[in-house]
Amino acid sequence: MSHHLAGWNGAFQAELTQDGPEAWLGDRDKLMTWPDGWKVGFEPTRLINSEGEVVAEEGDHLHATGGLDGEGRWAVTMIER
Repeated sequence: MSHHLAGWNGAFQAELTQDGPEAWLGDRDKLMTWPDGWKVGFEPTRLINSEGEVVAEEGDHLHATGGLDGEGRWAVTMIER
């Protein structure tokens, strides 16, 4: 469960790690979880919503709202360009 805290701005970035994809906006110190059904694709790096539409490509500036989840990650509830 997340609690609404505020918004976060930055360039969309992602990397494939041993544990799977990790994605964030701006500085890497804020790893994010995305809404249910969203995923990160690679080659090219992009954020894909639950309908299969590309929401952002690497470097696109986004504004996300949400809050911290139980693991200290930013649980995104809404994305805007």
